[in-house]
Formats: sequence, structure tokens, C-alpha cells
Amino acid sequence: MAQRPKWWLGGILGASVMGGVLYGVWHQSPASSLSPKATQALAADGMTPVNRQLAPNFHLVNQSGQPVTLAQYRGKVVVLTFLDPVCWYQCPLEALELSELDRILGPQLAARVQIVAVAANPLVHSVASIDQFDTEHGMNQLPNWTFATSPSTATLQQVWKAYYEYVSVPKYGMVDHAENIWIIGPHGHERWLSSPQESPQYTVGTAALLANYVAKALGVTLPSAPTATDLASTPTAPMTPQYPSTPLVEPLLGGGGWISGRLASGYGTILTSTDGTHWNAVAPEGISQRGGLDVVGLSPTTAWAMAKPYGYQADPTLFVTQNGGQSWAASVLPGPLPSYARQPLAAESAQTAWFISRHTLWETVDGGQTWLPLSTRVPSLTNAALSLAPGGQLWLSGTFRQKAALWQYQPKTGQFDAVSLSPAGSGSVALAPHWVSANSGLLAVIDHNKTLRGFQTHDGGRHWTLATAPVTVTNPLSGGVTNQGNRLTVLSPTHQLLQWNGAANQWLATGPGLPNVPVSGIDITAAGPWIWSETAGGVTLWRNIHGQWSAVPLPLFPKGVTP
Repeated sequence: MAQRPKWWLGGILGASVMGGVLYGVWHQSPASSLSPKATQALAADGMTPVNRQLAPNFHLVNQSGQPVTLAQYRGKVVVLTFLDPVCWYQCPLEALELSELDRILGPQLAARVQIVAVAANPLVHSVASIDQFDTEHGMNQLPNWTFATSPSTATLQQVWKAYYEYVSVPKYGMVDHAENIWIIGPHGHERWLSSPQESPQYTVGTAALLANYVAKALGVTLPSAPTATDLASTPTAPMTPQYPSTPLVEPLLGGGGWISGRLASGYGTILTSTDGTHWNAVAPEGISQRGGLDVVGLSPTTAWAMAKPYGYQADPTLFVTQNGGQSWAASVLPGPLPSYARQPLAAESAQTAWFISRHTLWETVDGGQTWLPLSTRVPSLTNAALSLAPGGQLWLSGTFRQKAALWQYQPKTGQFDAVSLSPAGSGSVALAPHWVSANSGLLAVIDHNKTLRGFQTHDGGRHWTLATAPVTVTNPLSGGVTNQGNRLTVLSPTHQLLQWNGAANQWLATGPGLPNVPVSGIDITAAGPWIWSETAGGVTLWRNIHGQWSAVPLPLFPKGVTP
């Protein structure tokens, strides 16, 4: 790979931040006039002319795993950039810019241009991860798109060094890398370098700016003044994270189950086990924590998972597996989700599932390949959770006007009917309806003072009445409902497990004493309680085995991530 003189980097990067470079930029600007948005992007992003030396070649593989080199695109203008396949902030915006660039160029000019991205993440750079990025952002719809990577981090590092791409891995959170776009001429020589701001304010203008300079590199004028869409699907501000405060367990009969949560660094994972003791990391490759990973386990082999939106990643992504997480089929959902959605996904089989966007209930009956809107009248609520009762009845719970609220979906009318909880009070549904039979169910409500109350129904959910005395708990996720029997178990602030005893009409301590660890939450299964302990070293699962608490080791990183 060609080496550059050391003075080159300092000259280029220095010019990128100095106002004096603007004369050179305008002197070499395209013949076609820049649109107002492109002019704004020029001022924000810069477009630095470089010394036309031959762009360093590389040998990588593309999103299909096929060998690819930069040299194979001679005769075309190459727009070269670097993307993190699991980035949730700048990279999704840059993907929009590159898609918009193609639209502005039009099919004839786009056929003379190749858009190339190189993976910029030393932890996550598998072919599966870049293919997932393409699926999420629709980049696989661009005929002139290449996302290149290598199984070797060292090989990628050589490419980063050749193009002065800064890449670093923080202790927590997203990988940091430079936001640079190179324009390389048809003969393989570098022409311009830009550093986009990656903000919705400049997204459209950056695409128009790139289109003008690509046209100049081709020696043509854009067929007309470039117009730009408003990209309405792009959020105007980053979406806030929706991390669960503790990992979430989907228990299965026999003591196993599925776990979703953020276990290490900025990456979320999904774990599965058939016995509750031996766990495997099976999260889909290329999925980071972002706004949280939800999982709905149906059997040891079948589960649905949802990656929630976060940052500029506007749409959630849904996955389904039928082989225990060894492979996942993905689809992008028509979001956005309700604010701080707790469990916006419910599933019945590997083919049938439901989820809620802000005001719409969607259904798939073909494993997520197509989604049909069932209702556009979903109540506006926070902490939204979907749950499925026997017979396929859907329930929606959450917080509505600062009160715990419950709705039943009516398929015939497409309406959600409000169902009262008696006596009603402020708070939120901490535990969505859990059904013992088609008629009997249990749910829990927690108020702002962390006081939890259990409600029950014996008529299929038409009426819900108070079933327990109030009890103080550690946090909204620290209550659990067994999947056998109509029982409610919670974790008290003194780290005692309490179970409601209806015959005695009181909460009674149950089970062995908890381990002397900082307990952060519990989940209850048919095999007994599981205790979560979060420390600086990560998350530990404690399980009651034969009357004693035993620590269960968990794999911290998802597939496709090298610690």
C-alpha cells in the first residue's frame, strides 16, 4: 500500500479547519451553481482540494463476501468513506446522504460513480454486520454501493492508516472514528476531501454538495439544479436511549430461557440456555445496544428480537430465529416506537407477531417479511407493553396521563377498549398481564413511591380488582410473576424476596437468604428466582440451585464482537 509523505496529513487537515482554504475551494468549484443547502453544507463540511496523488489501493471483501479492490473501479468516480456497521449516530445520517447523492445524480450519472464504504470498527467488522447495516438503511437498494471489510483487523488498520482515518474504542459506548468522505477521480487520483457535520441540518445539503463535486470529477454538469427531499424520516434531534435498568429474562419451562440486555461496553446481546446454567451469546451480528434489545422467547429454538431505535437510528429492526439464535431473519419496522417503550413486541409463533409504533398496531403472519397495519388508533402512552393472552387476545398496558392503564384490542373494530383497574391510582403497569388460564390473570402496578400492588381478573380481563396489599420494592423492574400459578414475588429494599400469600393476606419472606451482593433486580421463573448483580466488572446471574445461590457465568459479548 502506498505511503504518503508525513507533511501531507498536516497540510490537508490544517487546511480543513482554516478559513483560508475557502478561496481554493471556490476557485475549483463546479461550473453549476450550488444550491442554498449545498452552500450551507460547504461552509459546515468543507471541501478541500488534495494533491491528486494516486489513491492507495486495498484488497478487502464486500457485503457479499466477494473480493473487492479499489483499483477495480478505475473509470468511475469513487466516493470513499468509512462507516461503523453498528454506529447509531453519525453513520445512519451518512447513509442517508449517500442515498440522496445517488438520487440527485440520477441513474445515468450514478452508473458512472461507485460509492464505497470501509468498515471502521475494530470490534465489529464481520460480513454479516455490514450486510445488516445495508439492510437497516436500505443501502442494498443502491446498484453502485459497496461496503468493504476484512476478517483481519490488521488489514483494516492498514486501510485506515493509508487514508488517515482515526479510529478508537472507548471503554463504554460507540466506537469513535473520523467522518471523512474522499472523492477519487476516474483515473484513481484523489481529488477532494470533505468532513461532513453529520447533522440533520446538513444532511440534504451535504448530498447536494457531493453531487456537484462528483459531476466536476466526471467533467460534466449536473443535468439540472439539484433538488433535495426533506428526508422526513430523519429525526431532527437524536433519540434518547431506552436501556432497561436490568437485563430482561424470558423464561422457558425446564429452567432455561432467553436473556436480553446490555452486558459489556456499548454492546447489547441476547443469551439463550436450555438449562439456565450454560448460556450462549446469540444476538444477531451487527446489532449494537442502541436503544435496547428486547427478546420474546417462544421455545428453546424459536424467539423474536427487536433492536430499538436510538440516536439517529430512527427505525427499529426485528429478527426471528428458529434454530436457537444460530441465524436470524431481519426486517426493518415502520417505526417510531412509543416513548420509552417497555415491551412493544408480542409473538405467537415464528410466523405471527405484533408490534406497536407510535399510534399503529402492526401484524406479520409471514415471519416479518411483510407488515400490515391493524389499527391506527393506538393510545398515546409511555412504558408501553404488548402482551398476548390465551386464544390470541392482545393487551396493551403502560402509563396514560400519569396513571396505570390497560387496553384490550378488539380485532373486529380495530379499536382499543380501556379496561379499568379498581381501585385506580397513579403509577405505571410494572408487570404486563400474566395469564394462568383463559379467564385468570395477574398484573402489577407501581407508583412513584415504588409501591407495588397486584391486580387480578377471573373473567378474562373484563374486570381487574386489587389482589394484594401494597409493598415497597427496589425499582419498577424488580417484581416478577411466575409462569406457573397465580403468584407474585418481589424484591424488597432490604433485599428480601417476598411472595404474596393470599390465604394469610400478607407478603411473606420466601426462599433462602440472598447472596451478599449488590442486587439490581430479579426475574422469576418456574424453576425459582434469578438474581441480577451489576458491578464494575459486569453482570452476574445468581440462581437458586438446591436451596443455595450459585453464580452463573455469562458470555459478555455478542457474536461478531472481538473483546
